[in-house]
Amino acid sequence: MIQNKYKILLVEDEKNIRNLVATMLETEGYQIIHANSCSSAKTMFNSYLPELVILDLGLPDADGMNFLEFVRKDSLVPIIVLSARTNELDKIIALDGGAMTTRATHHKSVRIGVNVYVKVGIDFRGSQNNNVKFINCRVGIVWRSIF
Repeated sequence: MIQNKYKILLVEDEKNIRNLVATMLETEGYQIIHANSCSSAKTMFNSYLPELVILDLGLPDADGMNFLEFVRKDSLVPIIVLSARTNELDKIIALDGGAMTTRATHHKSVRIGVNVYVKVGIDFRGSQNNNVKFINCRVGIVWRSIF
């Protein structure tokens, strides 16, 4: 396996989901940093300075939006929200805060989002090209969506 230089902070309190997502990304060579609460996520973020964050909104000690706001004070690091929440307002607030949202059951969407933000997305910041096309989907860089 080729070791990837990219560090991803995975903030998820549910062990099964955390293990699934971590295993999926580790097999692709990403370095995964784990956090299971908002407070540990803040510590890990400051300590490791990841290139990308995957964030669950339902954390045991604080809402994941708290962590999103913490990150956005000083960083534009890409954030993928991995959440089972169905409330549209939560999604809108997360998008407004600079995150891309995906449902917790769509792990392939997470992998595509990671590949876009880590491998491609940075090259498209400020570009006129707002979409990246893959075989069966298109990823909107500016609107942070997969369709």
